[in-house]
Amino acid sequence: MRPALLVLCAALVLGCDEGTTIFIPPPADADITADTSPDTASDTSPDTAPDTASDTASDTASDTASDTASDSASDSASDTASDTASDSASDIAPDTASDTASDTAPDTASDTASDTASDTDSDPCVGVTCSGHGVCAVVEGAASCACAAGFAQGDDPKTCVTKCTPACGGKTCGPDGCGGSCGSCTSGGTCVAGNCSSCPAGIPTAVAKVTEGTTVIPQTKLHLVGSQSHAASGSIATYQWSVVQPQGSASVFLPSPKAADPSFEVNVAGTYVFTLQVTDSSGKKACAPAQLTVLVVPDEAIHIELLWDTPGDSNQSDTGPEAGADLDLHFAHPLASGPDVDGDGKPDGWFDKPYDCFWFNPAPNWGSANPDVNDDPSLDRDDTDGAGPENLNLPVPETGVTYRVGVHYWNDHSYGPSLATVRVYLYSSLALESTQELSKLMMWEAATITVSAGGTVSVKAVTTAGGGPKITPDYSSPLFTNN
Repeated sequence: MRPALLVLCAALVLGCDEGTTIFIPPPADADITADTSPDTASDTSPDTAPDTASDTASDTASDTASDTASDSASDSASDTASDTASDSASDIAPDTASDTASDTAPDTASDTASDTASDTDSDPCVGVTCSGHGVCAVVEGAASCACAAGFAQGDDPKTCVTKCTPACGGKTCGPDGCGGSCGSCTSGGTCVAGNCSSCPAGIPTAVAKVTEGTTVIPQTKLHLVGSQSHAASGSIATYQWSVVQPQGSASVFLPSPKAADPSFEVNVAGTYVFTLQVTDSSGKKACAPAQLTVLVVPDEAIHIELLWDTPGDSNQSDTGPEAGADLDLHFAHPLASGPDVDGDGKPDGWFDKPYDCFWFNPAPNWGSANPDVNDDPSLDRDDTDGAGPENLNLPVPETGVTYRVGVHYWNDHSYGPSLATVRVYLYSSLALESTQELSKLMMWEAATITVSAGGTVSVKAVTTAGGGPKITPDYSSPLFTNN
């Protein structure tokens, strides 16, 4: 039994490019040139000054009964006298600003609702008191109260209510605490604790959160939170967590999936989808379980995972001495030496100390002697009793070298052959995945990772001359007895 080693990694920092938007200011206002010819055929004499919105009663000589919509801008609120033949005798007061282009021909009948507020029989503000705390005004054709200090419009814009600070906060529906509303739910949904739900009233709501965030690095211990779930009445009686995790991951909820706020260690890179279902004290379940997705992304230059599946082990997630098959990840430096067990005429380098990083040499000192240069690998997780993973990381690889990745089947503990999978991530991206069936004491040289003089990193699967995997049987450790 070998002790497991766990070292936490730094968080992944992601960035993105920013686009640029150029705003071009409009040109400065040009000087207005005077009209030197009549506005239209209906103007009987030319304007001697520019026509603008301020052209008012001074233009009276040119505005006659034939004045149409084309000269509407010249008839503005400054008309202080009744229009002439264009408005009939039924106008009992001067037309105001609202009587403009809409009067495109002489009025031949009494004004209707389309004329101004001086027609009291069609005024939207008739009968509107604003609750005694404001003045009614017509806004876009409808009555609206301008409320006095200390008052604000209520749900009905024709009322004024005592002014206060709305308290919607995170609510999306329900009352705002000031006599108003935070909104309402549509499509048959109901408002539950200030949030819209498609569930019927009286059903509990499941809420799932994670303390560490939804993007983390491998070997992060997540703290899941389900205790914020709530019942419409009574309390939440039971919690049930489940997870869909990446292939090869066999992590479990601790202390159990029935805990309100369990922990869960994500040791394999990939996507984890957590689901929480709750039941209230009356036996009602949430009509929709809460769901939470966490993305696990390596943040080192080189990240290697070893996982294995042992069909002869009926429970690969249990722990303890000899509770599962024991496979080991190896990462050899070019300076690694030792016996030539595979017979290729060169030292294998496996189990060399200090130049093979494995369970007995998990944090070797390679590369630069400068302690500030992080060019040393580390075996951050050694699994001895299950399906893995074992994780190895190298933040800053040396340049001009080729590393080798190996897998040794240390002991099957009578569970039989295992299907071993090696995944190599380069700068957070999966660059190689390879799987082989191994039996006890087999040594599989899975891949080489080459770093060019310029720092480019590449990975390649190792094969024999015939194209098959390079596996050496009966590879006993030269340092230890493992059977």
